[in-house]
Amino acid sequence: MNNITQTLLTATQYALKQQLVQVKVEDEPSFFKAMLNSGLAGVILPYIDTKAYSPKFIQKTNGVLFDFINKDTQQQALIIKIKSLFQTHQIDHIFLKGTKLKTLYKASYMRGMGDVDILVRSDLDVIKALFKELNIKLESRSLQHDQYITEDNLLIEIHPSIHKDFNPKYQTYFKGAWENASLVVGCEYTLNPTFEVIYLLYHLAKHIESSGIGLRSLLDIGIYLQKYDTQIDLKALNETLILLKMDKFYNTVLYLNKVYFDLDVPISNQGFIMSETLLEETTAYFITSGIHGKGDTFNNMAPRLAASENKGKSKFKVLWRIVFPKMVDARGMYPVLHKHGYLYPVLMVHRLFRLIVIKNKSSLKKIRNLNESSMKRNEIEKLFDDIGIY
Repeated sequence: MNNITQTLLTATQYALKQQLVQVKVEDEPSFFKAMLNSGLAGVILPYIDTKAYSPKFIQKTNGVLFDFINKDTQQQALIIKIKSLFQTHQIDHIFLKGTKLKTLYKASYMRGMGDVDILVRSDLDVIKALFKELNIKLESRSLQHDQYITEDNLLIEIHPSIHKDFNPKYQTYFKGAWENASLVVGCEYTLNPTFEVIYLLYHLAKHIESSGIGLRSLLDIGIYLQKYDTQIDLKALNETLILLKMDKFYNTVLYLNKVYFDLDVPISNQGFIMSETLLEETTAYFITSGIHGKGDTFNNMAPRLAASENKGKSKFKVLWRIVFPKMVDARGMYPVLHKHGYLYPVLMVHRLFRLIVIKNKSSLKKIRNLNESSMKRNEIEKLFDDIGIY
């Protein structure tokens, strides 16, 4: 690991133990960027020793910490508002991912969250009408979720399902979310821990295949397992991991939690070890990719080319499918296709026009990235295989 990565991990270990972070930083701008890209800034900054770093660095970190706290305060208020709305109108719902994971950290603002994800058992148009009354606007629709935005620019994703067919080995397992949920109060449910930890791993794998992850996403799993280890059915967990061929990935994630964050996760294969070479390659990949593949120097087309659904396909076929999605995916982009499928060719021509004329810079960048990533395709595919993604 390079010095910045090692410093980042050491700082995180201190913060997780609620100890003052005084680690020596040789390159403050690079360290600051690494904290943000990895998603670990919210964990580290509350414990930064202001005397150990330059005034400029502390000023910047104070600004970031304020933003974390401010956004968290707004999101918590939004969550309360949504809970009240759904209870009043008897809409069954489950808060997913970040909303749940936030509660496991020392303070909820320490775990940043891009949007509020909610699984619902309801007609999506009913929710659309209810949100409209609160001036919460529908931004986009897809097969996976409806995305909304509030007046304060907070994002909400309403999911009719948590399953996405991005890797054939998962098949239909995650379509059974409601059968693996228990009642909290009224119409609010929560996923049972054994199912939820597998879902969190599945969601992590999905992001690795489609874009990338930061180190915080790995930490989430470690902290979750520390919190819920006594409530997890070990036999069912192990059987499911083997059935879904996730056992290698599960052990990889837990091993990295030990190496990166010095977390003793109780539910793990103590005999599992990654080679130093694989550890270095994995670390470099995750650090470079950043949260959701938004790392400054990361080519986010690279994992898409190496994704399970694209294995064996030429880069031309991958690009073709990006430009012209299948009817089942196009329906998510263009809801009108649900009733008028014959409009598919017209809408695809419209999409091509937008990509070439209106979004030409973005499209050209994707083509360049796809071309560059093809040269590293075998390397990324091997890494995915070695850490248990495939």
